[in-house]
Amino acid sequence: MGPYWVDGFATEGNVIFEFQGCWWHGCPTCYDEDTIHPYHQITMGELYNRTVKRKQFFRDVYPGHVYVEMWGHQWNQLKLDLSLDMKMCIAQVPRNLEPLNPREAFFGGRTNGVKLLHEVQGGEQIKYVDFCSLYPYVNKCCSYPMYHPKVVTDDLSHDMSQYYGLVRFKQEASGWPSWCITADDRDKYIADYAANEGIELDSSKINYNPGLRALAKLMLNSFWGKFGQRSDLEKTEVVTNVSRLYELIQDSDKTDVRNIRLINEEILEVCYKEYQEFAQPNARVNVVIAAFTTCHARLRLYDVLDRLQERVLYFDTDSIIYVTKPGEWEPPTGDYLGDLTNEIDPKDGQFIASFCTGGPKNYAYTLDSGMSVCKVRGITLNYEKLKK
Repeated sequence: MGPYWVDGFATEGNVIFEFQGCWWHGCPTCYDEDTIHPYHQITMGELYNRTVKRKQFFRDVYPGHVYVEMWGHQWNQLKLDLSLDMKMCIAQVPRNLEPLNPREAFFGGRTNGVKLLHEVQGGEQIKYVDFCSLYPYVNKCCSYPMYHPKVVTDDLSHDMSQYYGLVRFKQEASGWPSWCITADDRDKYIADYAANEGIELDSSKINYNPGLRALAKLMLNSFWGKFGQRSDLEKTEVVTNVSRLYELIQDSDKTDVRNIRLINEEILEVCYKEYQEFAQPNARVNVVIAAFTTCHARLRLYDVLDRLQERVLYFDTDSIIYVTKPGEWEPPTGDYLGDLTNEIDPKDGQFIASFCTGGPKNYAYTLDSGMSVCKVRGITLNYEKLKK
């Protein structure tokens, strides 16, 4: 109607319907008039004035029409007071589907203890394998979506399958694989790694370095993890002047002050959180990429679990503990990105003889050599640690 689109129009009675979203139209009930709208970069008061002018336009240009409006906060209150019959009636009204929230698809790996206790018998062995740099492997080898998505809402009967450079010092800091004993073994490892990954390792730098290895893992996972960074985390600010303190406290439209701690007579520590609608978006964040990373990793883990079936005793994001007998299928192991590697050092033993777990993130096992290892939620306990 004129230069404007309206939310609804009834020809019987010439009724114009408008639903005013409080955040989009600068509702004076919900927001202070001086609050700056993060998208429009004007005050809420100016947004409200635009809404008033729009309403006046309809009344001036279409005097024979009835103008009916409802604000977002009025609708929220009305929903609380609706009768059951009215709620059922509203639920049957066709409506546009809300956009998917990609962050709801972003979650980590899967961890579980499948069997609480198992001791080998009759030629059995318990194996413990771990994916080599699973997330970096996914970043390098798996497919990711590109460009803007095509939104499909009304025809989902199709086959769902239709929808749809590497830092080297981490590998060097991991040391030589356990099978590399002779100089020929090491030369073969370097040559094979170059052939499979296209990366020339420097033999003089291949030495187990736990500090450098941890730093490399942090950098590799921070690379993709940055895409999934949240923008609504609680912030902590050191405040040294009264005006800044008042700004945080009084700007209740944008921030929720959670805690104020006195450091000394001149310094305060203020913890606050910006409301979601006012949180500044980060141009470096793309949660879809982050979600695809963890999704591909879970599928890689599931592919092995599905083949092992009931032989699985325990699994984590990138590792599996399972039982095997001679002649049964075993997941192949290797030395390259995304390959499964043997987590049991041949110097300690050949296989696990006894395994127990209390659930996710806690388990213990005894090797055929008699050596025992206990891990509980990130705390590793073994004989070497006990000696220290």
